[in-house]
Amino acid sequence: MAIIKIEEKYEYLKDVLLSILLIGIAFVINAGMSIRGLYQDDLFMWSTRRGVGFFKYVFPDQTRKFRPVYWIVAWIYQGILKNNIYLIVPINIIIAAIIAIGVYFFAKEMAKSRGLAFIPASMFLISRFSYYNIGQFLGVMEAMALVFALLMLYFLYLYIKNGKGVYFYYACGFYFLNCFTHERFMVLLPMLIFAAIVGKRRKILNALISISLFVLITLIRLLALKSFMPEGTGGSKVSETFNIADFFHSMRIEILYLNTGPEHLNGINFHNVNTALKIVIIIGILAAFAFTIKFIYSIAVYSKKIELSWIKNILLFAGFIIGSMVSSAVTIRVEMRWVYAPYLFMLLLISYIYGVDKSIIVKRFNSKKVKASMGKIFHVSFTAVVLLFVWAFCMITADIYYRGYYDNIYIFIGQNRANSLADETYYKYGKDLRDKRIFII
Repeated sequence: MAIIKIEEKYEYLKDVLLSILLIGIAFVINAGMSIRGLYQDDLFMWSTRRGVGFFKYVFPDQTRKFRPVYWIVAWIYQGILKNNIYLIVPINIIIAAIIAIGVYFFAKEMAKSRGLAFIPASMFLISRFSYYNIGQFLGVMEAMALVFALLMLYFLYLYIKNGKGVYFYYACGFYFLNCFTHERFMVLLPMLIFAAIVGKRRKILNALISISLFVLITLIRLLALKSFMPEGTGGSKVSETFNIADFFHSMRIEILYLNTGPEHLNGINFHNVNTALKIVIIIGILAAFAFTIKFIYSIAVYSKKIELSWIKNILLFAGFIIGSMVSSAVTIRVEMRWVYAPYLFMLLLISYIYGVDKSIIVKRFNSKKVKASMGKIFHVSFTAVVLLFVWAFCMITADIYYRGYYDNIYIFIGQNRANSLADETYYKYGKDLRDKRIFII
């Protein structure tokens, strides 16, 4: 018994060390970011708190968006920070690292491998899509929405796997919170209904609960905003700006965003990207396709039957990917931060696919008909591991390259100006600027 306990502690220590490593990666990869002066939406959020009570701040009389869950956190967050806004980025980095650790444990549960689980967690942190979550005060809102969506996915996964009704109700709770954190995640309603239908019990009841929850959320929004339709980005209205051609164009941009994208958001036009990196990106795309084909081949050739749970879970992850992409494509433009959610869900889907592929290969290797091989020694699909590592290496290389062009992104151009203004005023002279003349060129 003592030996077993020592081994369990050793396994636990591995998780702790990898979690610490993820925190280190989060700080190293975001070392160049800082907020010393507030700008644009951050400045607006900060200024609206002054002279306004808690209830008035969380439930304003006139607003085009209704996000009370985020506004509660923002009120508390600003009260703790006070004027120490330089702490925003370190706090955002810690939040991102915590999410990555959650991704690691979720992926480990599905992939049954620490090494493979560490890959998506690292890719999540290194991804250039995190620019807003880290480099803006409002990044807390994006992080909260991402956490709620991730928890919703996790509990629906557990519900489909174990059939325990409490997991479904947890997912409903996080869906409710998310709809009042960022309204675009209302689009994930079909995934609640899907999980209810494919669940093991109370299918009709749970489907009705999902629909009733959506109706309740819509009624609350109607009372608060006098409108059913969510607001678009940049002050636009979805009801006025939605166009089917633009929708499919935005979907195309989101798919391409994994490796390319518009210059004003990527910082560099893909045509001007280094030729060597273009080759790396192409290799990464081919590796991802080959990994998918390898998975299909394993099912077709090595699996005796296709398990229904595989189909259910793949559809669950795919639904979260498509849903979060659709919610970002209905407004006037695609924002890079909105691609972060479908990217995360894609990383988890790949982790799940690897886990299924591994289980098929392990069963095959346990057969007496199969001779010794590298795969049998390591109890993994050696081909799948190689393809995953190639894909991850190419994606990480591309993301690090694109991060070098952050200063060309519109939001950082403005943030750098705000930082410079703060450096030349508040951080140089303190609060007493009454006898100073400030020139802004």
